[in-house]
Amino acid sequence: MTRYANNSLMRGSAILEALDRVGAPLSLTDIARETGLNRSTAFRLLAVLQQLGYAHKNERTGRYTLGHKIYAIGRTVRGIETVVGDAAPFVRRLAGELGMTTFVAALQGTQAVVHDKVEPPGGINLHTSIGMRIDAHASSSGKALLAGRPVEEIRELYRSHPLYRHTGRTITTLPGLLAELDTIRRRGYAVDTGELVPSVETLAVPVMSTVERALIAISTTGNVSAMTAEAFRARLAAMQRTARQIYAFRVAGAAPALPA
Repeated sequence: MTRYANNSLMRGSAILEALDRVGAPLSLTDIARETGLNRSTAFRLLAVLQQLGYAHKNERTGRYTLGHKIYAIGRTVRGIETVVGDAAPFVRRLAGELGMTTFVAALQGTQAVVHDKVEPPGGINLHTSIGMRIDAHASSSGKALLAGRPVEEIRELYRSHPLYRHTGRTITTLPGLLAELDTIRRRGYAVDTGELVPSVETLAVPVMSTVERALIAISTTGNVSAMTAEAFRARLAAMQRTARQIYAFRVAGAAPALPA
């Protein structure tokens, strides 16, 4: 088969891979070291990647992160629909196991979009429909997904977008949101204790994708703050197990037996 090579494209890809691999803002010197490129070449390529939206430069620190276009590629409607479809039988089993209304959501800008909803007998009836958009900063699913994004991307997202106060519990400052997201990254789950709707509490976990980023999150609706530690651990374990099973199915084709 004929082989084609484009040095600029290959070098640009190497920069993007370095930004992804390190997972933290990099200086020009860092990028040159990670890729083996000289500084002038790296600088020129970064300028093009910035212009196209594939890299982002923090003008205050001079450091680079992946740009919004990279994440948009992984979050196309068709791609999300495929993930949601693959996840559906696992999510339905989870909802039945816990007896809780369960949602699947994806991030779009500063909003979480509901892509699936399972309401088992006895589950809390919420006036939430597929396609509904909710503020990510005020929902457990939204926060679980935001926590998987670089801090600089979060700052960019909310640079001109106020954090609307839905209830007295809603996080309304960027420092407050960043602190919450840092906690979520460390513990691996997010909670909403009446931040979006008074008296409605939810628990969410991210579902990793083949690009090692969460494209969707699963949330279950029901008391969180007043649960016993044992009940909370069991609920969280069931949700995390489901997230792992979805990942295994999509990446390795491993599908545990599901009820008909």
